[in-house]
Amino acid sequence: MEGGGGGEIKEEEGGGGGGGGGRESGEERVVIGVNEYVDDSPVPSVPAPDYSTLAAAQRARLADVRRRRPAERVRTALDALRHAAREPRAALLPLLLEAVRARSTVGEISDVLRGVWGEYRPT
Repeated sequence: MEGGGGGEIKEEEGGGGGGGGGRESGEERVVIGVNEYVDDSPVPSVPAPDYSTLAAAQRARLADVRRRRPAERVRTALDALRHAAREPRAALLPLLLEAVRARSTVGEISDVLRGVWGEYRPT
């Protein structure tokens, strides 16, 4: 087998592997679970866990962190990150680390960068 363009795999001439193990013409290709070893039993249902208690606890922790952190330091760190993100050659890692040390959340940091760079949307 060798790779073709676009991620496809093409078979080499002469069947599979050179050991005479290629399919005879007219033989159906075996696909496990589709036309061979098919299990007709129903797929078991797996209930989704209830994360509401965990989510409520996380929101409470986040509110506590925001209440206790130095708000001015967070604002200054995020403003510096926003300003640097507009500069193509700016070193952002030290500013990201300062924002984290100031107790900025991942969401706040992401919002700043998204505000400057936008959001990727595949076409």
